[in-house]
Amino acid sequence: MDGQGWVELSDGHFAGGTLWTDLRLNQPAGELLYPREFGEPIGIRDAGSIIPARGSDIVRLHEAERCVLSEILDPDAAPSGPRIVVTHFAPHVDVLPIHLQSHPAAAASASDLTYLTDVGVADLWICGHVHRTVDFVPGYGTRILSNPRGEEGSNPRFDEGFVVEVDSTR
Repeated sequence: MDGQGWVELSDGHFAGGTLWTDLRLNQPAGELLYPREFGEPIGIRDAGSIIPARGSDIVRLHEAERCVLSEILDPDAAPSGPRIVVTHFAPHVDVLPIHLQSHPAAAASASDLTYLTDVGVADLWICGHVHRTVDFVPGYGTRILSNPRGEEGSNPRFDEGFVVEVDSTR
């Protein structure tokens, strides 16, 4: 699904990808969260091998994915029927715990894509990486959902039997 556009399954339309963060959230102007702040080495696949990632590499990947998502979520181009976006990293700062929403470490997990999430072109946006369960609708927009098990079962609110129904009248 990474940048392929909408994929139709059953009666729904799915799109998404990794959505690397832009490393800019809550950082001083012009600065990036350095990849080592993620707490583990990050590698990017390049021509069949894995190379160590630099902040500029991650930003480049984020920008490319953000452009694709912007095209996919264009209200004039989006298909009718339920539209679901699935990404690894979070598209909205409110996915994070309140104490991290304004913290510089937030850039390791989320980006500010409110211009896409708060207008409701997608009916549902499922994301991960945050290790906590969230379910909310920002602005006039898209329902954002995360239900991860967490590392070694660390999320006590994880619901293994969780089912979400998406109803769209578009």
